[in-house]
Amino acid sequence: MPKGKGKNNFIKPIVMIGAMAFIVCLMVCVFHIYDIRKSLEKEINEQLVVQLDIAGEILTDDIADTESVVDAVAAELGESGRGALTESQIYRILNKYKSIDDFQAITYIKEDHTIYFDNEWYRDASDMVREPLYEIKENQIYLTNEFWKDSHDYLLLFLVPVMNGEERNGFVVALKECGGILDGDAFSYLRKSGDLILTDEKGVILDCNLTNLQTQDEKYDTIYDYMGKFWKIDKEKISELSEMISDDGLSSGTVQCKNKDGVRYFYSFSSPEVFPGLRILSLYTENVYTGVENTIIIGSVASCGIMMLSVIIFTVIVFKHNSSASQLITQLAFEDNITGGKNLNFFKEFTADMLERYPGIPFMIHRFDISNFRYINEAYGHIRADQLLKIVIEEAREVFYSKELCVRMDADQFALLARNTQDLEERFFTFTDKVNTRALDIGIRYPIKLKRGVYQIKNNEHDISLMIDKANMARKTLIGEEKECVAAYSDLLANDMRKADRIESEMETALFNREFKMYIQPKWDIMEDKLYGGEALVRWMKEDGNMIYPSDFVPVFEKNGFIEQLDLYMLESACKMIREQIDKGGPAYPISVNQSRMLLNDPLYINRITEMLSRYQIPKGYIELEITETVFFTEREKMISILNELKEVEVQLSMDDFGSGYSSLNMLKDFPFDVLKIDKEFFSESITSESSKWILRMIIEMAEGLGIRVICEGVETKEQVEMLRKLGCRYVQGYYYSKPIPAENYVESFCGEIA
Repeated sequence: MPKGKGKNNFIKPIVMIGAMAFIVCLMVCVFHIYDIRKSLEKEINEQLVVQLDIAGEILTDDIADTESVVDAVAAELGESGRGALTESQIYRILNKYKSIDDFQAITYIKEDHTIYFDNEWYRDASDMVREPLYEIKENQIYLTNEFWKDSHDYLLLFLVPVMNGEERNGFVVALKECGGILDGDAFSYLRKSGDLILTDEKGVILDCNLTNLQTQDEKYDTIYDYMGKFWKIDKEKISELSEMISDDGLSSGTVQCKNKDGVRYFYSFSSPEVFPGLRILSLYTENVYTGVENTIIIGSVASCGIMMLSVIIFTVIVFKHNSSASQLITQLAFEDNITGGKNLNFFKEFTADMLERYPGIPFMIHRFDISNFRYINEAYGHIRADQLLKIVIEEAREVFYSKELCVRMDADQFALLARNTQDLEERFFTFTDKVNTRALDIGIRYPIKLKRGVYQIKNNEHDISLMIDKANMARKTLIGEEKECVAAYSDLLANDMRKADRIESEMETALFNREFKMYIQPKWDIMEDKLYGGEALVRWMKEDGNMIYPSDFVPVFEKNGFIEQLDLYMLESACKMIREQIDKGGPAYPISVNQSRMLLNDPLYINRITEMLSRYQIPKGYIELEITETVFFTEREKMISILNELKEVEVQLSMDDFGSGYSSLNMLKDFPFDVLKIDKEFFSESITSESSKWILRMIIEMAEGLGIRVICEGVETKEQVEMLRKLGCRYVQGYYYSKPIPAENYVESFCGEIA
C-alpha cells in the first residue's frame, strides 16, 4: 500500500466509532439511571413487605405464646378441680400466670356464673357476661369491644374452657389491649419508614404509630377515613385497598397511588396467620428511598461519566497511535508466535499473490511434519521442541526464498510454497540436513525426518486451502518407515483415500453385524501326510454378497487402530470354534491367529488373552499367536518381556514372515518362539538357488536344535513338497493342500460334521 494512502481512511472510522461509542454510552447511562430508580423502588417496596411479613410472624408468635399461657391456666385449674378449689387457690393460679404475660386481666368464670378476678375479687357475672360465652366448647380468640357490657376499647380475648375430664367447670378469659402492640422492637424499621397502623379486616384502627405529628391529636375511626381526609387519596384507590384488606384469602399486598397534590404513596399490609382478622399496614411516601436513591444515582452518574471520559481518552489514544495498532493487528493476523515466522493466513495471501503475479512459474505446495514429534516433545521437553520448530523456519528461509515461503500451520505441521525446479528435491534434502545439524546443537540426538506430501499446482487454480488439503492427503499415505518420506498427490491417491474413508465409515457396523468372517488355511504334516493345524485369516463379506479383501482394509485398520478390535475378534472366533469341537467330541487342531503391534503395546493385552482362554477353557497349545518379525525391530527388551508373559499363559508363539525383512538369527535365541514361519519369497528363491537351499537347510536344523518348529508358507507344487521333505522341513502351508476356506467348511472337511 503506498504511503499515506490509507491514513485518512483509517482515521475517519476511528472518529466515527468514537462518536458512536460516546452516544451509546450516554444512552446507556440514561437508561441505567432510570433502571436504577425503578429497581430501587421495587427493592425497597419488597423489603417493606418482607418486614411486614416478619412483623406479622412475630405478632403470630406472641399471640400463640399468650394462648399457650391461657391453656396452661385452664389446665392447672382443671387438674386442681378434681377436688374442691378454694378461692385462695384460684387467686394463686390466676396471679401466677398473669405475671408471665402482659394481660390486662385474667379471670376464671365458673359454670355457676361466678367470676374470679386476678386481683382477688369475685362476683356474680350473670349481668356482665354475654350469653354466647356459654356456648363455647374449645379455645377461641376474639377481637371485640362489646364482650363486656361496659367496655368500648378493642381487646384481644383468649377464651379457654376449663375441663375436669369430660366435664366443663368453666372458662379462663384473658384480656390484652390492642393499643401498644406496634411499640415493640419488631416494628422499629417500619415505624421509621412511615405510618404504621393495626386494623381489623374492616379497616377499623386498633393501634397506630404515626410519623406526622400533626395527626397525633386527630382521631380517625378507620384507615379509610385517615387516607381520605389526611392523605387526600381518591375514593377509587381507597376502594382498591379496602377490597384487598377485607379479602381473607390475601395474606399481604401493596397499593401505589398519587394523591390530589401529585405525591406518590405506597400502602403495604400483612396479616398474622394465627389471627387473620388483624392487618398490619405501612403507609409511606416516595421520600422513604429518596436519600438512598440520590446517593446511588450520583454514584452511577459519576461511573458513567468516567466511562464516557474513558471512551474519549481511548479514542484519542487510538487516533494518535493508529500506525502502531495497524502493525499490531498485522502481527496478530499474520505472524506465528512460536517460530517468529509467518502463519497460515499470510501463506494463503502470499500464495494467491504469487499465482496471480507469476502465472508462468510452476509452483508446488508441500505439506510436511516432523516424524515422531510427540516423542521429541516428551523426551527433550517442550522448550527444545519449540526451538526445533523455530529452526525449521529459520533454515527454510535460507533454502527457500525468492517467491517461495515456508510457514508453521500448527503443532509440527508446516506448509511450503516452492518453485518446481530441477534442484527442488536436492534443496529439500539440504534443508533437512541443516535442520538435523542445528538440532544436534540444541541437544536433540533423535534423527529428524520430515514426512512430506506434495501437490503440483495447476493453471487457473485459486483455492489455496484445497491445495493444502491435497498435499496433506498425500502426506497421510506415509507411515514413517519409508526411505524417502515424500508422496505426491494424484487422482488415484484421492480415490484410494475416498475408498479408505468409506471403509472406515463402515468398519464398526461391519464388526457389529459379524461381516468379518474367519477363513482357515490348513497346515500339513508332510512326513505323516496329515493335518497339523490351521491359520485363521479374515475376510470381509458384505451383506450384499461382495467380498472386501484384506489387502484393501487391513492397511486402513493398521493406521486407524481398528486392527486391535479385529485381531481380538478373530482370536475369539478361533477359541469359540476350538471349544465347539472339543465339546462335541470331534477332533480339534491348533489354530494360529495374527496379532498386530498395537495389541502388543496395549497394557491390558495379557489380561485380555488370559481372560479369553479361561472363558473358553482352551487347552495348552491349541492357540498359536503369529507375530511378524518387524514388531521386534524397536523396543526389543519390552517385546521380550511381553512374549515371556504370553508363554506363561501357555499359548504357542510363532514368528511370521521370517526372512522377508532383516531377520537376525539372534532373534531365535533371545525370543521364546515355538514356531518359525519361513516367508514364501525366501522359500521360492530356495527352489532355484543352491546357496539359498543350503541356508534354508541350516535354518531348519538350527531351529529344530532350539526346539522350534518350522513351517514353510506358499507351497504350491509337489516338487516343492518333495524338496522340503528332503531338507527336513516337516510342516507346510499353501495352495497345494488347500487355499483358505470358510471356517465351517474347514471343520466339515477336516474335523468332521459341525455339531
